[in-house]
Amino acid sequence: MARDAPQLTDVEPLKGMYGAFAGLGELERHVIDTTGQAADETADAVRRRGCSAAFAL
Repeated sequence: MARDAPQLTDVEPLKGMYGAFAGLGELERHVIDTTGQAADETADAVRRRGCSAAFAL
């Protein structure tokens, strides 16, 4: 959200990313919903989960 670089306007990379993350199957349990979080809040959530067994594969 805070990028200074030019905006991504080519839709093909976005479609590829969506496709890669749309069907995670059994890995879905590792997803963190960051809707409404600031970048620092998301980073904190990832750090907390990374230090726990929550992301163990």
